[in-house]
Amino acid sequence: MKKICHIITQLELGGAQINTLKTLKHFSDRGDDLILITNQAGILNGKANKLLNVKKYFIKPLVREINPLKDIRALKMLTSILKKERPDIVHTHSSKAGILGRKAAKKAKIGCIIHTVHGYGFNYFKNKLIRGFAIFTERNAARITDKLIFVSRDDMKIAKELKLGRNEKYLLIRSGVDFNLFQDIGHRKSTVRKNLNLPLNRKIIINVAPFKKQKNIPLFLDIIKELRKDFEDILGIVIGDGNLRSKYETYIKSNHLVENILLLGFKENPRDFVYASDIFLSTSLWEGLPRSVLESLLLGIPVIAPNIGGINEVVIDGKNGFLYETKNAAGAINELKKLLNNEDYYRKLSKNAKKSISSEFSLETMLNNLENLYDNC
Repeated sequence: MKKICHIITQLELGGAQINTLKTLKHFSDRGDDLILITNQAGILNGKANKLLNVKKYFIKPLVREINPLKDIRALKMLTSILKKERPDIVHTHSSKAGILGRKAAKKAKIGCIIHTVHGYGFNYFKNKLIRGFAIFTERNAARITDKLIFVSRDDMKIAKELKLGRNEKYLLIRSGVDFNLFQDIGHRKSTVRKNLNLPLNRKIIINVAPFKKQKNIPLFLDIIKELRKDFEDILGIVIGDGNLRSKYETYIKSNHLVENILLLGFKENPRDFVYASDIFLSTSLWEGLPRSVLESLLLGIPVIAPNIGGINEVVIDGKNGFLYETKNAAGAINELKKLLNNEDYYRKLSKNAKKSISSEFSLETMLNNLENLYDNC
């Protein structure tokens, strides 16, 4: 039995956060001593509180934004908790918790420090000084890390190019999905739409993403606006929420898109909404390998997504979806029109999508890999 502490900045509705909770439950069930440290604002904090055999610390100063005063306080609190708890392993997730958590673990003299990279965002910073500082902090944190986990080969390649840790520290462990929940939903799409109060005869394009800069929701809104010119009944749905909601709502109203775009807020389980849709459209600026893409493919939903992170490891042009360059939204629009206009082409991609994700991306494989890592750490 080992004492394992997971640190993540915020338990928002995302793949990294959901899988962190699944990992905590799995290792708690197997008899390990588990600790979770995160901030107070996460939408999934309630779900975390239901993990009865996991000790939780919700610390207010641990925030996503760069804030020197809060960051110093968060570091002190993290260090104090780790010195008190003395875990055998500290496993960090996300950029801010990854930097502060690993530094605190080093100060607390923790024996094994692990970090999972869920996507590097620094390549998209326009300010070269900020980008350089972000790389510098990642490089320093990598030096005190025993194992660096990557969910995509693309992020591993970036780390090698920027010398973020030594190659022998690298491990590829996919962000796993429970295949049993997504391969057969058990109902016809029309039934699911009816249950969700969604229109039966309209084409639906969906995105699942919190409202933050990384997810680039304005591009999703722009694309739906453009598609409406040819498809009056097109319906865009975003499952997510955040501080930018009012800004997006203003855009929707001012562009007369109220009948064409629904912002449905966070859903703890967005699976049914994805299954009820026709196409999944990602507009992110950076990613590791998003869980929502894997889940959409398992449900037979073709994916249109930017060619970033590890997305191109699962989305293949003309087979189960289409990849576009982040600065070329026209490519996404053209492919969406093709899918909306050509039923045979759509059925081909939908059929291929269901078969395109291997067991490498399963929750079972992820947990088995983590067991091997923890037991040998």
